[in-house]
Amino acid sequence: MPKIAFIIEPQFLSVHWGVRVYLYSLAKVLAHHGWTVDFVYPQQSSAGELRWYKLHVRDESLFSAALPSAEGTPAEVWRALRDIAFDSGPQRPSTPLVPAGYLRPAVMPVGSTLAFEQYDVALISNPWMVKWRERLPARTMMGLVFDLIPNLFGVILDDGKPFAFAHQHGMGFRYYEECCDQVLTISEATRAAYLDLVRSRQPRPGGPEVVALPPLAPYHALGEPSASCPPARAARVALAGCFDLRKGLRELPEMLNGLAGVVEEVVIYGGVRCRKPEVEAFFSRLQVERVVWHLGATADQVRDIFRRSRMLLFPSKFEGLGLPILEAQLGGCRVATSPVSPMKELALSGSVMLSDDASESARRLKDAFQDPFDHAALRTEARAAFVEPVLQENPLARFLTLSEAGRGHHAALQLAVAG
Repeated sequence: MPKIAFIIEPQFLSVHWGVRVYLYSLAKVLAHHGWTVDFVYPQQSSAGELRWYKLHVRDESLFSAALPSAEGTPAEVWRALRDIAFDSGPQRPSTPLVPAGYLRPAVMPVGSTLAFEQYDVALISNPWMVKWRERLPARTMMGLVFDLIPNLFGVILDDGKPFAFAHQHGMGFRYYEECCDQVLTISEATRAAYLDLVRSRQPRPGGPEVVALPPLAPYHALGEPSASCPPARAARVALAGCFDLRKGLRELPEMLNGLAGVVEEVVIYGGVRCRKPEVEAFFSRLQVERVVWHLGATADQVRDIFRRSRMLLFPSKFEGLGLPILEAQLGGCRVATSPVSPMKELALSGSVMLSDDASESARRLKDAFQDPFDHAALRTEARAAFVEPVLQENPLARFLTLSEAGRGHHAALQLAVAG
């Protein structure tokens, strides 16, 4: 059966939670179809030589990290977590990478080349991690693209994002164009952005095929649901990773305040990706009676949040895929999101499309929140949309048959460069 190497960062288990979940989910799908998946990372030796290592991930609990949480009024929650969230108070408690009782991941040296592993596919998981220029020794080379947001904000919008991260993406995308047989994106919207921001700016026409993968449910949702879907739920709204200006943070208080007298609780999970005054302003403007904030939530906690919530409020307009939308609906939780891609394509029955006018969004939310709704039917619909297709058909299988064409593209490109 095919053998694939996921080329990952050395810090794979401690950074980029969403990337980590997506890759592990893809690995589970490929394993379901009989593929052998290795997680492989490069690291420079003290002499500057690139060395390769296999990371054996032994337990899914490695992808969870429980951090402090607080509950109460908005003011009480802010006072409890403000210093921890921004590392500005007493030493933030460190969470062990591996929970007690679980084995640490084993690391096996491979050497200075991957040639002896005889991989059918090498998948570069992140464009920003590419530190080499040669094609890796695999039958088929693929590059994965999660989003173009660093490039959009850092280069085009110039909205304060560091240019360095956008540049790292750009260098990786150049490698994809020169050395890969296929470029895979996690949504059609990301594919369109890649073609617009990368392919259209290439000095030479042509390049590897750019393909959008189907929406991929998180790994913990690929099996049969282990818990029932509660038909009746408390008047609870969930917020996922909301402390980010790109995700509608400034509009959220007005939307939520418009639900006064209807919503009993707002549950937030995720850390902060903005300045402290912006988070403080959110809590000071929020007029709901009860808030729960999990700085970091385990996979089990996220599933429980969506099983017990009526609606996920997710006003982001900049996503590569929109993982919380998938997670929410797989838990039978309705979604309120922006009518832009890729979010609008993921929204299923009972979804609410938000307006640019926060007061109008609040009106739509209030109407939807008071309507009776079949949460179990939504979960069934979500499994049919996001789980069953990838379990029935391997999303990468067809690319192995295209490897000869890919090598032809690569050889032609090398001749063009040499000429």
